Amino acid sequence: MGRRRKMTAVILLLSICLLNISFCPGAENETYLTSSMNEISSVTQMGALMGIIVKGERLDITDYFDAYLDISYYRTDHSDKKIASVTKYGVVKGKKAGIATIRAYNNSGTEIANRKIEVQEPLLRLPYISDLTQSCNALDYISGTTVSPDLFYSSKPEVAAIDYKTGEISVRKKGKTKITAYFGLNKKSPKISCVLKIRTGTPDMSYYFVDMGNGETKKIKGYFDAAMAKKIYNLVNDYRMQLNSEEGNEKILPFSGAYDDDSASQNALNTVAETRALEASVLFSHIRPMETSYYTAYNEEILCNRNYEEISVLRSLTGKYAGEDMAGGKNYDSAVNAFTTIKTHNTALMGSEYFDGLGVAVFVTNNKTKLTNGEKRQLKYHIVLNYIGPKKPSSNSGAQSIGS
Repeated sequence: MGRRRKMTAVILLLSICLLNISFCPGAENETYLTSSMNEISSVTQMGALMGIIVKGERLDITDYFDAYLDISYYRTDHSDKKIASVTKYGVVKGKKAGIATIRAYNNSGTEIANRKIEVQEPLLRLPYISDLTQSCNALDYISGTTVSPDLFYSSKPEVAAIDYKTGEISVRKKGKTKITAYFGLNKKSPKISCVLKIRTGTPDMSYYFVDMGNGETKKIKGYFDAAMAKKIYNLVNDYRMQLNSEEGNEKILPFSGAYDDDSASQNALNTVAETRALEASVLFSHIRPMETSYYTAYNEEILCNRNYEEISVLRSLTGKYAGEDMAGGKNYDSAVNAFTTIKTHNTALMGSEYFDGLGVAVFVTNNKTKLTNGEKRQLKYHIVLNYIGPKKPSSNSGAQSIGS
């Protein structure tokens, strides 16, 4: 993997202007590489691998066919079209992880040469930061590719700055910032992003309003504990991995992605869970305070002020099945223990092969919550897990069809 396509300093400076990056002095003297490609001289055999590109990247591969002078057009195999596309002029675009064959044809439609290109799908998942002295490098949290990004960017450098070349993150204060890694140095370059969350000590209490129905609301003081929600999400996936290792449970798979992967689908599910965790601090029941079932929280109205992608995700959920787990406790450990020891929920929901998505939220408040028996009790930690899947797990799971 010695040769890589190089970008000029002019492109670099243009990209820096487009990204509004002001912390790159001397960058005009740098040479940047965008693709991990083999030396042309080493790619001479039919079916030889030209190199690696990432999903979304475009690359002119005609140099790898220079030995053939009568090429009229290029094509990929039909079975490879989901992996990569190629124009008739030889510009390849990565679409999905895998290896695709690029074939060159002459005017009569006869294949005269072929080469392979590998496409990789990078993913960025950053850790939760709880200490301002903690440091990390974004490169350590990129998976799915052997290609290194060309540029890093932080949306809020006042919260956490990032070295645009090395990916080293410097934490500065509590808050959130979006970390982006670019593969290439122009406006259309592929990129991956993840929200870096920095929360130190006990979060500040804020006021929230719960819809009680009939136009009434109730004001609640508390905060959402994202660190605990992430821990719960990981506990569920660990449990599912344990079940998967047992005979007969091969269809029970861990949920894809991560609690904080910042995708539209995960954000939508987490937001539903946040709505329900907040409501659970008023009424600890699968019936909402406005006297409708929990699954109505999946309706798009809940996210009417959220971005379009998240609303589109919720619209696509109609007809799927929703499930809900709830647990509470007066302290962190008691809440987690209550969650992990509810066997009925574990078997019916947490261990179901039919659920493929999970949203988690933890709302913390000192207010007393109303239980289903009418008693009021201070639970403090209110944990809610909202599952989603294409089929109803079992008759005793309590799963409901969304939109029904």
